[in-house]
Amino acid sequence: MRAGVIAALFCLAGVSGAHAQTCGPLELLSSQQMARFGSTDVMVVPVKIDGVDKGMIFDTGADITQLSRAVAEELKLNIHRSRDRLHAEARDVSGNISTSAATVHSLSFGKVRFEDIELHLWPDKDFARTTPLLAGMLSRDLLFDYDVDVDFTTGLLKLFSKDHCFGAINYWHPPAIAAMRIAIRNGQIHIPVSLDGHTLDAVIDTGSQYTIISLPVARSVFGLSPQSPGVTSLGAVNNDPNLSGTMHTFASLSFGGLTVLTPDMMLLPDRMARGGDRSQQTGNRALFNRVLPDITIGMDVLRHLHIYLAPDEHNFYVSPAASPAKP
Repeated sequence: MRAGVIAALFCLAGVSGAHAQTCGPLELLSSQQMARFGSTDVMVVPVKIDGVDKGMIFDTGADITQLSRAVAEELKLNIHRSRDRLHAEARDVSGNISTSAATVHSLSFGKVRFEDIELHLWPDKDFARTTPLLAGMLSRDLLFDYDVDVDFTTGLLKLFSKDHCFGAINYWHPPAIAAMRIAIRNGQIHIPVSLDGHTLDAVIDTGSQYTIISLPVARSVFGLSPQSPGVTSLGAVNNDPNLSGTMHTFASLSFGGLTVLTPDMMLLPDRMARGGDRSQQTGNRALFNRVLPDITIGMDVLRHLHIYLAPDEHNFYVSPAASPAKP
């Protein structure tokens, strides 16, 4: 995304005094400093796994928290077939599939602690082998026991109790806040967006450096292909020689009260859908084969924002970040 191209038309959020008297105040349960992953804007949460210091990517785009096989082997965890009937398998954008899991005796971050939990193993067996401190992805299944708040310029992750007045979340008092309704489907946060005047479905994905449009949607809606004029090659995605991304600059991307001008977006082939197979997965009547979302809003956009996710309200609040992000 080109520098200096975010414009915002935020609506003020507030709660009336009468309403505030009938429910509890906002309660901070945990606050923790995150760090950037290498040279990217993706954030890593310091965690302890069975007492060992590690880091996990803060990832709202994954439906379940996942552990790298390398760390599971390092910690000598019992690796077995997943017993989670709702999440029989994990899948990544390269189409890799994992049905394996490991039981962790304790996982803690900030003031939050989980005990004796089963974590899926990341589908790419080589994930994080060259970065041994990186243990996997921390996602919705553990985070959404709380309201989740992040200012991406400071990298501070805060978890709040869900027991508060509806909409009464404005503790940081920016000039204005936008509130958007969200739908949680397949464990992902969906919002409607407008891309160059076309309404599309988007997922909020803090685990992705890039904002992405699936190549099938780019073809059908905008007539774009990797060979189209103005589309440039990005090369291999996630070091996968069989998965190549391309980039295209659109005119504008809007959601809620926010407009991103001239966003550079990755066109990504849909390797998650098994060639378009949308049939039910064997042995799991509730889980269908996943497809890449129309749009994935990544950290190249989100890094400019302060976000507050209130899962029980089905609301996503955004304001400008505390200070300008790097260009």
